[in-house]
Amino acid sequence: MSRTDRSAGRPRSLTMPRIIDAAIELGLRELNMKSLAAALGVNVVTLYRHVGSRDQLMQIATAHLMRERRLQGEGADHWAEFVFQYAGNLFELFRKEPGLITELINGNLHPDAEMDLLEEFLQTMSSYGFSYEEGALLHRSIGAITLGSAVGAIGVQVTLEQGRSWGEEVDATLTGRDPDELPAVRQIMRTLVEYDVPQWLHILHTFLVGIAAKRGETLPDIETLLAAIERADTSADITG
Repeated sequence: MSRTDRSAGRPRSLTMPRIIDAAIELGLRELNMKSLAAALGVNVVTLYRHVGSRDQLMQIATAHLMRERRLQGEGADHWAEFVFQYAGNLFELFRKEPGLITELINGNLHPDAEMDLLEEFLQTMSSYGFSYEEGALLHRSIGAITLGSAVGAIGVQVTLEQGRSWGEEVDATLTGRDPDELPAVRQIMRTLVEYDVPQWLHILHTFLVGIAAKRGETLPDIETLLAAIERADTSADITG
């Protein structure tokens, strides 16, 4: 029997990259060691020989995901283009992996990967004339905008997956109220439901307009900044 014949049918060796890939494929929201072991075709004891705990696995998987979303700012003629690219990647990371939000709320995410991203962001913004302090404040604001917006996007997506329409539910809610109630909401809600550009991008652009004004600059229009996201090859999920 040849060596190839003897090895046929043997299970694949368990490596950390394989474990991480399987964890990410399962999704971090419901990740546990038992389901991961089953997906890998090994028993839980074998898995624990490679990963000490679920918390350790979450830290490793999170660091991997965040490193995958790193940006070098290549092709960004204006600092706001880089910011849009960075924010778009961050939004997409949270939207695709809601488990990260849960872990963040529970204080379970290790700062190692975040520090790498922050360092890269600060250095890139420094090249555009921002101080490290200005860059840090901007980074914190981007995080607040993208995280809150990702939570909203996840909620809308869950509603759609359940066969419901958020717009229809809004209409039903307003119909169930007295016609004189919520006049301001009634006036603007249809615009929010039908607006073709996600609101978080519009909010981000408005925020950056203020920063540009303080710097004596004119910010590129939102179409130009959306093109920056397209150059980062993320537009299909971020602006869809």
